Amino acid sequence: MIPGRAGDAHRAAPRPGFDLRPLPGRPGACGYGMLPADLYAKLKASILQRQKTLAVRATPRD
Repeated sequence: MIPGRAGDAHRAAPRPGFDLRPLPGRPGACGYGMLPADLYAKLKASILQRQKTLAVRATPRD
């Protein structure tokens, strides 16, 4: 919740976004925040590799 936003006084408690799911075995608790560093590095490398694979290539017209 961002302080000073309209409607903040009417909210009973901050809620996670609709895209977050409860943690298994912990009703009412949702996990969110930073990804673990190793998972982030693997994800980033995968995305960059895919970009290189799908990059536009020049076609010779000789």
